Amino acid sequence: MTSPLRQLSALISSSVDVIEREFASQGLSYPSLDDFFDPTSHAEVFARVPVVAEAARLIVAAAGQLSALVHPPGLYQLRLIVLQSFDAAALNVVVVKGIVELLREAGPKGLHVDHIASKTRMDSAKLARVLRLLASNHIFRETSPDVFANNRLSSALDTGKSHTAHQASPMLRHEGASGLAALVEVQTGEGLKSSGWISEFMTSSSTATSHEIVNIPFNKGVGTELTIWQWWETPGNEYLKARFNKAMEAYTSQEQPEAILNGFVWGDLEPGSKVVDVAGGLGTVASVVATAHSGLRFVVEDRPSVIEHSRKFWKAHLPKANVEFEVFDLFGEQPVKDADVYILRNILHDWPEWHSVQMLRSLRNAAQPTTKLVIMEHVVVYACEDTTEARAIPGAEGMVAGAPEPLLPNFGVAAHFSYLSDLLMMALLNGEERTLASFAQLLRKAGWKICEVHSVPGSVFKQIVAQPV
Repeated sequence: MTSPLRQLSALISSSVDVIEREFASQGLSYPSLDDFFDPTSHAEVFARVPVVAEAARLIVAAAGQLSALVHPPGLYQLRLIVLQSFDAAALNVVVVKGIVELLREAGPKGLHVDHIASKTRMDSAKLARVLRLLASNHIFRETSPDVFANNRLSSALDTGKSHTAHQASPMLRHEGASGLAALVEVQTGEGLKSSGWISEFMTSSSTATSHEIVNIPFNKGVGTELTIWQWWETPGNEYLKARFNKAMEAYTSQEQPEAILNGFVWGDLEPGSKVVDVAGGLGTVASVVATAHSGLRFVVEDRPSVIEHSRKFWKAHLPKANVEFEVFDLFGEQPVKDADVYILRNILHDWPEWHSVQMLRSLRNAAQPTTKLVIMEHVVVYACEDTTEARAIPGAEGMVAGAPEPLLPNFGVAAHFSYLSDLLMMALLNGEERTLASFAQLLRKAGWKICEVHSVPGSVFKQIVAQPV
């Protein structure tokens, strides 16, 4: 009988064969850690095609499980779980101080830590310890003792600004950038501060069963009695709010625009059908659909300040689109009563169950018998075989099917992001990422029934389609 060690090794080896074969067919080599990250390069684009991405997922899952298997248990707990907050804290230092930008200006040979510390006004000995920790995680290279340079992973955090501009104007720091550095700042700032209070939140008798949106880890972490939304609006937090908005661009960019079109069949809607982007921000989801299906009508709903930006966005990008804008209270009465489709993209995970049911009931009360609700969010997969009724939902087989032996059925660390995001939602909002069974239960309480789900290539988000009951 083949041992788990050999099985995992074989999975890695066979998946590497797939990747190298696919890249060779294009006359390409897989990107090296020593390369500088260019998301538009042929190799980086090709690394995201489905066959390569699936092979990469198998490698990540198998390598993670192999690491867990061969580590002494105590060391595994300490190295890969308990002490990872220090990795996050170290990454926060380099993004806030613009070290990636400074090293980019220095070129591939890098800079001595004394020079980096002088430019960033930090202690060189302490900074060397931070950079060496990250380099040991393959973020940066230590090219010679105390000399550090960018690599493929660190350069992905580059805002494109000069180091001087990066430090001189935080409000402009992330403009025109991918948003990844902004996302890292949020997660290693508010997120990291809040995460330290999760245990107390879950075990204290006063909060253990709470479904409130205050007196949660975030409030303890940053020292406020406000919700996170109110806190970002507080005078003095303008940069933090702008940084969060940019971070959300990076978060949603995990989904390729065309992926929105490859789940729910928008082409089946009759010309003139009305599509409502609920709490849609700029209406970016609706705009993708509008570009492909110009015969549909659209409504973008959000808060007054957001709607003004939405108008400008559509005027600039889709001036001929049939679109209206509605100021909207997420928990108030839904003003659009004749919608053919309501879209909720990354909204429900921000809220605990009671609030989510309330907003879903508002949509149900406004819906017609034929109205469809399209939810685009992470769907958390069990770390075991799914035996719930949700597995019978059309399309669910693409979510609940197990990984090959001896991997965990959910692909283990390859699916880790959705579980980390789940606890982040708990810490910041008392929200949650949900399993498909949880979505089914939540929607049932609000008068909806899931009729189909879609796993869409090119997207980490699933599409859940529901209808009124």
